[in-house]
Amino acid sequence: IDSLAEWIGMALQYDSSEVADEYELQCKKRGVRPNSGVRAAVRGPAAKDGKYSFSHCCMGDEGVVPVLFALAARRDIRLISFRDCKLTNKVAPLVAVFLRGFPPLEVMDLSQNRFSYTSGKTLLAGLHAENPKFPHAKLVLSETPLAYSKIGGSTVSAPCGHLTSRCTSGKYNVLQKNLTKAGAVLEYTPKPKRPSREVDAKKG
Repeated sequence: IDSLAEWIGMALQYDSSEVADEYELQCKKRGVRPNSGVRAAVRGPAAKDGKYSFSHCCMGDEGVVPVLFALAARRDIRLISFRDCKLTNKVAPLVAVFLRGFPPLEVMDLSQNRFSYTSGKTLLAGLHAENPKFPHAKLVLSETPLAYSKIGGSTVSAPCGHLTSRCTSGKYNVLQKNLTKAGAVLEYTPKPKRPSREVDAKKG
């Protein structure tokens, strides 16, 4: 984590092509196999405008590390999407460091990943630590365990294991409210229930 903070502090001014090269170097340095989806995103036309979408790249916790280090060298990033990238609580501290170091960042989409209560507290601290001269980044945490339970006036049952004795529903809802105040988006659409099959009792 400290090394990422130091890397961000160097305030390098890479352009989109250099970010792509840096990603390859970071993967080699960390022994991570480059992700084809990430390669396409960092070299895509949207990258020139500071917009990076890695949605559905399935990079996992280890795979996102070289991505964050590569992006940290560019100072004009506006949007980053890690939607459905198989991220978990393990990588939340690194994401929080990234949030603290990037006040120009407007949106970071972390939806459809496995971020729960512990991650929520860590990410909230990252939002609060942003430079007060800049607005909070819009942090999207929809369709994650953090978006379960009571939110937005509707009630959704949290999945088994996400509300434990160490994380009561009261604490969970307080965290949700604080995240929302800090600019996070928490939305969850429950899957529709399958209609019950009508059994035809008639014979013959």
